[in-house]
Amino acid sequence: MISKSGRKNTVAVTRAQGRIVGEIEELLRIGSYDWRVVEELYEPDARLEQLKRIKLDFIRMKVIGDYVFADEHTVDARADVKREYDAAPLDVGFAEFGGARRLA
Repeated sequence: MISKSGRKNTVAVTRAQGRIVGEIEELLRIGSYDWRVVEELYEPDARLEQLKRIKLDFIRMKVIGDYVFADEHTVDARADVKREYDAAPLDVGFAEFGGARRLA
C-alpha cells in the first residue's frame, strides 16, 4: 500500500488501518514532525536541531498525556470517596467512615 506521501508501507494493513496510518502521517506532516523528510526540507546544518525539536515535542506530548491520564483517575477516585461519604449517616465522621484510609 502506498501512502499519500508516496512512501510504501512495509506492513500489510486493512483499508481501515491504512486510513488511520494516512491520518497519522498527515498529522505528522502538518505538525512538522515527519522525521523522514527532514533531509529533504532542511539544510544539513539545521537537521540535527530539527530532529532534537521533534524528539523533545514527542517527550512533552507523552508527559502531558500521562499527567492528564493520572489526573482524570485521581479526580474519579476522589469523587467516589466523596459520594460514599455523602451517602454515610450524618453522625459518622470522614475518618471513621474510612475515607482517610483510602486517600492515604
